[in-house]
Amino acid sequence: MKKDLDEIVEHEIKGSILRSLCKDYEEGEKCNEYFFSLEKMRYRQKTIACLKRKDESLITNQSEILEECRLFYLNLYKKDANVSTDNFSDFFRSNTIPRLSEQKKEICEQDLTENELLNTLKAFKKNKSPGLDGLTAELFIEL
Repeated sequence: MKKDLDEIVEHEIKGSILRSLCKDYEEGEKCNEYFFSLEKMRYRQKTIACLKRKDESLITNQSEILEECRLFYLNLYKKDANVSTDNFSDFFRSNTIPRLSEQKKEICEQDLTENELLNTLKAFKKNKSPGLDGLTAELFIEL
C-alpha cells in the first residue's frame, strides 16, 4: 500500500514540475511546495482574471470571460457581405508595389545550397525544435 501511495505522490510531483515549467529540477528532488507554488503562479499568469466589456462592465466569472472572448473573435472574423473585392484587383495591378528585377527573380528561383542550409541550421537556438515535429536543429546538423 505504501509503495502504491509513494508512486501516486511521485506522479503528482512530476506533473507539478512539468506544469510549473521548471528547468532546474534534478532527479530525486522532493521540493514539493516549491513546485506547487510555482505551478500556481504560472497558472495565474496564463489566465484572465478580469475582463472589461464594451459597455465598461467588468467580468470575473471564468465561464463568462471565455464566452466573451469567443464572441469577440466570432465577431472579429465573421464574413462581411458588404466588402467589395473590386479594389483588390486594382491594388495588385498598380505600379506602387515594388517588383523584383529579372536578375533577382532568377536568384530566388535557384535551389538552396548545402552550405546555405547548414548555416541556417547552425543559426537556430540550441535544443529548440524549429518545426512541429519536435526534432531539433542539432539532429539535422549531425545527419
